[in-house]
Amino acid sequence: MNELTYDNFVEKLLKEIPELVPTYNEYIADYDEILPHVFLGEVTRYAINKYKRYLNHEIKLEGLIKLINFLEQAIKSNDKKTQELVSVSFLENLDKNDKYYQGFKALLGESLKMELANYENNRESQK
Repeated sequence: MNELTYDNFVEKLLKEIPELVPTYNEYIADYDEILPHVFLGEVTRYAINKYKRYLNHEIKLEGLIKLINFLEQAIKSNDKKTQELVSVSFLENLDKNDKYYQGFKALLGESLKMELANYENNRESQK
């Protein structure tokens, strides 16, 4: 099996989570190329929206959990650029002041939570 890397991240993400293809297509229409860090910001907004829809009883949680599991595997990747991609462009885009933050955070895997804690601690130390 091919290792998840920065270079194949988006391709594998779309294969694993085909529901993201429309988001990807809109992104490509706007930017004409794939910039993984910018696209993952779109994925963050997609994930939060899925969580809100789950709370409103519009969808089941399985699709979101599948995405979170993919990101959990990515943060554990041996590829440092992939780890950085998930950290900087997914986790750092989560808004701690959003009313959904704590509930969404509870869904994250242990490695994602540990990395997110680094951001929380850095934000606290900057106050």
